[in-house]
Amino acid sequence: MFGSHDDEQQVFEELWDKMYRHAYMVVRDTHLAQDVVQEAWIKIWRQIKTLREPDRLGAWATKIVHHTAIDLVRRRQRWNEISSEDVYEVEGTEESTRTEGPEEVFFQRVDTDELVRALNQLSDDHRVVLVMRFYYDYKYDEMADMLQVPVGVVKSRLHRAKNALKQILEHDRSSLSVREVSVTDERL
Repeated sequence: MFGSHDDEQQVFEELWDKMYRHAYMVVRDTHLAQDVVQEAWIKIWRQIKTLREPDRLGAWATKIVHHTAIDLVRRRQRWNEISSEDVYEVEGTEESTRTEGPEEVFFQRVDTDELVRALNQLSDDHRVVLVMRFYYDYKYDEMADMLQVPVGVVKSRLHRAKNALKQILEHDRSSLSVREVSVTDERL
């Protein structure tokens, strides 16, 4: 598939951000995400001749990254907490070209720190599908392929994840409002 080392390097550079972001979403650590991408790239290089559809290289690479990251997490048997600083770092690496739908408008109204805290309260399954859909803009069939579940399961998880996230954010905001009222009452 690759004609030369330069071709390999060009493909690697084009896929690096996508692979890194996906790895980071799973392992939630910048150094581990880099390790995952490097390990995945070795697997990709070794298995490149098995790729039947070269135009699907990006999806195939992301799938390998996903499985490599999951394997790493299982080996380490822990999930690190995501930090706001890491989210800002990842957000700054690529601009979105999507049109804004209702979900995007909602997420723009939510403070990044607030969203990160809420995402960390979700189950791994819910957090992964939300980030894949709304941060990486994956289609349902791509998500199903990467997660190795039927499309219906992806849609169901996504629906439940959005509801869970909404409840967490509403609860956090109502708790904040109650605290603000209490502080105001004490000053009177």
